[in-house]
Amino acid sequence: MATETVTAELAARAAFMATQRGQIARVAVWEIAQIADAIQLLVDELDDDINLMFRGMGIRLEDLSGVVMSALDDECEQTAELAERVRGPAASRAQARAERAAKAIEALHGRNLAVSRQAGGR
Repeated sequence: MATETVTAELAARAAFMATQRGQIARVAVWEIAQIADAIQLLVDELDDDINLMFRGMGIRLEDLSGVVMSALDDECEQTAELAERVRGPAASRAQARAERAAKAIEALHGRNLAVSRQAGGR
């Protein structure tokens, strides 16, 4: 029974990956992984606090793109393990990092706005 379920799931996954939608999903997730890499490379130019937050978000994006790729065509990866990677503690940490990053960006924007006003007032 379990073997039949696995075989049916593998056949369904292979059929999906052979479709245009499957190929689009694969290309999209590859691009997400590339964006995550770029974020981690570019953050070196930012303040330390913002740097760490964006680096963390880049790492989380890489992990999520790995989950999608595994869900699409890695028969060795168990569904429960994939679900844990999405819903587990990492997701809570990523959400907290994203909220902190949004606040830091907002604060940075406010500082830049104040500097702009000072420069314009001279």
